Amino acid sequence: MKPFLEKIADKILKLSNDELSKTAIILPSRRSILFLKNHIVNKIEKPIFTPKFYSIEDFILKVSKLKLSDNLTLQFNLYNVYKNSSIKRDSDNFEAFLKWSQILLNDFNEIDRNLVDAEKLFCNLTNLKELEEWSLNDTELTDFQKEYIDFFKHLYELYSNFNNKIISEGIAYQGLIYKIASENIVDFKLVYNNVWFVGLNALTKSEKIIINYLKNKGIAKVFWDSDSHYINNHDHEAGYFLRENKKIFGNFESEDNLSKIKNLNIIGCARNIGQSYLVGDIVSNLSSENVEDGQTALVLPDETMLFPILNNLPENLKHVNITMGTPLNNSLLYNLFDILLSLHVKYYKNNFKGFYFKDLRKLLRHPYFNRVVDPKIIKEVDHIISKENLIFATSNSFSKIKCEIFHKILSKWDMFNIFSTINLIFDKLILYALNYKSNLETEVLFTFQNIFVKLNNYIKIINEDVSIKTIHLLLNQVLGNEKIPFSGEPLKGLQIMGLLETRTIDFKNIIITNFNEEKIPSGKSKNSFIPFVLKKYFNMPTYEERDASFSYYFYRLIQKSENIYLIYNTQNDDFGSGEQSRFIKQLKAELSHFNIKEKILNSEIKDFKQMSISVPKSKSIKKGIYEWAKYKVSPSSLNTYINCPLKFFHQYIAKISSDDKMEEFIESSTLGNFVHKSLELSYKPYLNKKLNISDLKKIEISLIKNLNEIFYDKFKKNLKHGKNLLLLEVSKKMCLNYILKERNIIENGNEIIIHAIEDTLTHSIKLDDMEFNFFGKVDRIDSLNGQLRIIDYKTGFVNKNDLIISEWSFDNHFKKPKSFQLMMYSYLYFKKYNFKSFIKSGNYSFKNLNDGICFVKKLKSNNPYLIGVEEIDLFEEYLKKILNEIKNLNIPFNKTNVLCECDYCNFLK
Repeated sequence: MKPFLEKIADKILKLSNDELSKTAIILPSRRSILFLKNHIVNKIEKPIFTPKFYSIEDFILKVSKLKLSDNLTLQFNLYNVYKNSSIKRDSDNFEAFLKWSQILLNDFNEIDRNLVDAEKLFCNLTNLKELEEWSLNDTELTDFQKEYIDFFKHLYELYSNFNNKIISEGIAYQGLIYKIASENIVDFKLVYNNVWFVGLNALTKSEKIIINYLKNKGIAKVFWDSDSHYINNHDHEAGYFLRENKKIFGNFESEDNLSKIKNLNIIGCARNIGQSYLVGDIVSNLSSENVEDGQTALVLPDETMLFPILNNLPENLKHVNITMGTPLNNSLLYNLFDILLSLHVKYYKNNFKGFYFKDLRKLLRHPYFNRVVDPKIIKEVDHIISKENLIFATSNSFSKIKCEIFHKILSKWDMFNIFSTINLIFDKLILYALNYKSNLETEVLFTFQNIFVKLNNYIKIINEDVSIKTIHLLLNQVLGNEKIPFSGEPLKGLQIMGLLETRTIDFKNIIITNFNEEKIPSGKSKNSFIPFVLKKYFNMPTYEERDASFSYYFYRLIQKSENIYLIYNTQNDDFGSGEQSRFIKQLKAELSHFNIKEKILNSEIKDFKQMSISVPKSKSIKKGIYEWAKYKVSPSSLNTYINCPLKFFHQYIAKISSDDKMEEFIESSTLGNFVHKSLELSYKPYLNKKLNISDLKKIEISLIKNLNEIFYDKFKKNLKHGKNLLLLEVSKKMCLNYILKERNIIENGNEIIIHAIEDTLTHSIKLDDMEFNFFGKVDRIDSLNGQLRIIDYKTGFVNKNDLIISEWSFDNHFKKPKSFQLMMYSYLYFKKYNFKSFIKSGNYSFKNLNDGICFVKKLKSNNPYLIGVEEIDLFEEYLKKILNEIKNLNIPFNKTNVLCECDYCNFLK
């Protein structure tokens, strides 16, 4: 099938050289111009005069004699007009203005593009708002209601004064340019005898006036790109605008391409990442010739898909041409400034108390920040935050750090020093980009810098104290309309574009991602002050017209293709993203003669907990096992291996550790450590003596004192109120209850002697060529009425069933880490002191003190397990089995199949 633009090229080449030099060709986009020129070049055999080519927007700009203004300039011009208007309220500032200004600019644009009588529209809008506030009772309107209605009463005044101001400066927004062009066309000195309008569809009223005027003068010709399938079906939305154009400009020919058989693949897969993998797979399976010669289009309705897809395209793909831009607010640089400004907005909200550590760490860990500040300094700052547990930090918190730009970043920003600091950041980033010859990065940096320069200049002009929050809000608005341009070989390779860029261009293969409702077509919602009923009355476009435009772009795109791939996201969320586009249902109903294949891929990423993972034991891993055996064999490390060998590998062999952990609120493990340390300090003066009531009173006083000092040393100012203060009081209560329990035991005539507190126990075992050095620290070793006891404190709850054991085997013991730890302590005690008698070993839980010490017990026995030499020998055999398995190079480190073990695993996060 001959492409539409090739047919236009044939018509152009039938003109004489004299006619060609006096002909202008108007197309929907600059992209269309490029493809049309290529068709002409491929057909000519000798030099010819070429017609003048314009995109419709460039042509209308030429007729209007105005310049298209950027959004930032429009915002500040509108604010200057607003400040001097009747609508301005004393309480309004620039920040309040920004909350509605963009909506109003969009409405102005739509009004002028469609040549709506603005005075009548705003009069009707005011009447409508008055009716909304009207009530049957005679109650007077509130001041707020009066201000609300007054706002709409003066909108026409604002519209008129704003337009007069920007026109006097030779600039305008797009809609106003269209309006002025439709007025200027009568007096415009056209140097062309022929003006061809090619491949347009949804014409605005201003475009219709321009084309109709030129057509009536015998200058204009109009060529439509259409198919009889949707033109002749009066209910088909894709042909809505073309049928309207037919009435105005007369009949035109339509092709019949959609009646032919095409390969239609409808594929559902989960998430954007799944779609990006799928696109790479489809492209790799297409004919390399069809991809490299520009016959394959990849259409991305969602611009955020661009980078994931680029990362998953086949490596052997030689050329990729990206017509679309990607929004600047998707860039890493935007993310950097977003973090910076958010940091200072929260700093202001906190009354300059300090920068919240989580926000500060986001900045420190941003990949661009280590180009601004030396990575060594960043590491040092991060260390200070952790070491001093700085929940809120200021520049003074890092007085030892010698880095001017870092201290400027953490200084108190205002509208005077914010831009000087940001310029310093830009200087560092640009220098880095230039050194590494990163052209795209440099272009993005200069785009950002120009935006900040304009911001600074305009803020000076409005002569108003603008907050950091306002600058942040304005930056978000501006960058929402800015895009990073891409360049490439325009006619070769895979063509990546948005749906609008495909107008008039035909491809053999079409791949469209995110083919979901709310993407194609776009959603109904669009912020506007003008309600739907008024838009319909004044013939302004609504979501119905937007849907018709999307429908045309889609059906036109596929009408000459051979292979179509429609990929939609099956992942549901609260906004219905998993719903496939209604166009899929339409295609299946209308074009059932297509060769349709539909499938849903099970491309969801498997839950890590369900995955089977193992790490073979290589020579380097064997070396790590030797090192661990020599220094690290603790009860907790062996417990980790029993529970999950893979976690053991990560933690003790690969030595992967989590970052220094900040605690805004005291965690349970920290609380436990504090209680342990307080008990150690309080009981140590009373070792190896019979405890009495007087001793316990002194221990009680010491405990409270030690707890206060330990907590305050760590959390300092963060203990004045809130959760941390409550936890301090809870820990005091637990310790006092513990002392009371101890007192009751002594008052009942029992004898307690504490032999050791936090006693370190060690022992070694040699298996073949590997020596295993054990160590463990026991919280308390005492005797009650002559019976030796090993006690491990637990600030959490201890279930008695956790300490019931039957026999030492791999099958039944890994679920009993507490009993394993106690048996390990007992084993080490026996070996260190060559102990020959019996001991009891148990947990003392501060959460269930009434249960007393929970001792290790045998299955179906109510009595504590008396651990003697025989039991220790059995346990040693069990230990050797574990150690032999760890050192056996033929047994990999496998992930546990007990899924609940993964719930709180650090290596899963």
